[in-house]
Amino acid sequence: MRHLLSVLLLLLCAIGLGARDLHDPSLFDHPVSVDDSAFRSTLGRVADGSPWVASFTQVKQINGVKRTFKSTGTMLLQPGKGIAWLIEKPFASELVVGSNYLLQRLPGGAETRMELGENPIFTTISQTISLLFQGDPEALDEAFHISFSTEDGRWYLALRPKKKEIASFVESFIMEGEEVVEGLVMAEKNGDSVTYLFDHIEKRSLTDAEASHF
Repeated sequence: MRHLLSVLLLLLCAIGLGARDLHDPSLFDHPVSVDDSAFRSTLGRVADGSPWVASFTQVKQINGVKRTFKSTGTMLLQPGKGIAWLIEKPFASELVVGSNYLLQRLPGGAETRMELGENPIFTTISQTISLLFQGDPEALDEAFHISFSTEDGRWYLALRPKKKEIASFVESFIMEGEEVVEGLVMAEKNGDSVTYLFDHIEKRSLTDAEASHF
C-alpha cells in the first residue's frame, strides 16, 4: 500500500517547458474569481471533456539531494473512467486511477487493487487528479485558492489547496499550456517536487487496446 501511494504521488505532478519558471512564486499574485470570463473560457477550451493520449516525462527532485529521478511513459485520459499511467522507463508498470478504484499492474501480471472508499487519502488524491483535468471552475474553487494569468499566448493556473486533507502534504499545484494542459508541477510540504512534461498530446477516442486498461 505504501508503495502504491508513493507511485500515485509521483504521478500527480507535471511541468511543461513554457516561457515562465513554474516555481516562480509571482504566479500566485493573480487571484481570480470563478466568474472571470478569460479564466472560464480558457478552462472550458482546455478541459473540454475529450479523451486524450499523451507522452510524459517525469522528474522527481528530493529536497536536499542533487540527484533527480526520471521516468517516461504514456498517459491515457478517459473522462468518466479515469486516467491510466503506462510507465515504460526505468521499468515497465501501470497505474490506473479509476472512478472508484486504484489499480497497479507490474511486470509478470502482479496486480494491486484498492477501492477508493477503503482509504480517505487515496480518495482525496483521486478526486484531486479529476479536478485538475475536468475543468470545473466551481469544483476547483471549492478545493483551491486560484490564481490565473496569461503571457505570450500561454496560460498559467496556480492552485493552493484549501482542504486540509490535501494541504497536509501538498504546498501547491501549477498548470500551464496553450490549447491543452502541457504541464503540471506539484510542490510538496517537505520541499520535494515532481515535474512532468506532456507532449505528443492527441485529443481523440481511445483505441480498444487503450480502453482495455480501465
